Amino acid sequence: MNSTLRPITTGQRLLMIMGWWNIAFAVLHVIIIFMKGSGYRYFGAGEQMARAAEAGNPKPALITAGLTVIFLGFGLYALSAGGQFRRLPLTRWIVLGIGVLYLLRGILVGPQAWWAIQHPDQVPLRFVLFSAVALLLGVVCVYGVMLRWKELGPGTAMGVQHG
Repeated sequence: MNSTLRPITTGQRLLMIMGWWNIAFAVLHVIIIFMKGSGYRYFGAGEQMARAAEAGNPKPALITAGLTVIFLGFGLYALSAGGQFRRLPLTRWIVLGIGVLYLLRGILVGPQAWWAIQHPDQVPLRFVLFSAVALLLGVVCVYGVMLRWKELGPGTAMGVQHG
């Protein structure tokens, strides 16, 4: 057995979770393109996007394809930070930025939950759930990066320090 193999750390696990969730989000966005109007409505893209998709306008699909690429990139960067393959350029900073984006998206959970309680007919519960998931993934991502900060720094590869 190779003596350089090390057990997977908590930081690696958290970043792998983040990576796979983002890849799942990328796949979901491909599915939304094929669902057309109903997909855009359900996931909160708005009535204008839904109607445009139903009318055959390529703009919603192009925007969603762009989001697909972004989520795929987020996933690959998080998996790279988790040590699943060779580290990508600026990994720790980019993955930290991804985590911060998720935190910023997730802080909507408070106002959304309050508004949903006050006006239950105006805010679907799933929108509150989407924000809660974003907040949780932001915490997972930022904490994972913090746990692996040194390993993701200059002079390291695959999360292993070089002497």
